[in-house]
Amino acid sequence: MKRRHAHMKSLAKGLILLGISLGLILVGGSALWIATLKMPDLQSFSSRKVIESTKIYDRTGDYLLYDTGVNTRRTSVNIQDVSPSIKQATIAIEDSGFYKNIGIEPLAIVRAVTTNLVAGDLLGGQG
Repeated sequence: MKRRHAHMKSLAKGLILLGISLGLILVGGSALWIATLKMPDLQSFSSRKVIESTKIYDRTGDYLLYDTGVNTRRTSVNIQDVSPSIKQATIAIEDSGFYKNIGIEPLAIVRAVTTNLVAGDLLGGQG
């Protein structure tokens, strides 16, 4: 009985070490993959010209409710000229933890990955 207990304990340690090793390999591989991604040039944002019209669909995304058209004039403004209320409203809608996180929310990423795996949908959140 002691021998079996020792064998099970050794097996459990081996499985834990294997899990940790695989986790480290996954994290390292992910870091290498992320390092190869091309980051956008921040200077290109100031020279960017938006020429597409804005299309507003209903909540199902099936019916076009409004199209601003290609002749719409747009005016770029500096962030300092945008009303603080507009900034706060945008942040409240898009990322309520904007001033509290480092640009990403690890728990939100884990939640999204888990939801996608459970649903069998790897493209969740993009539609």
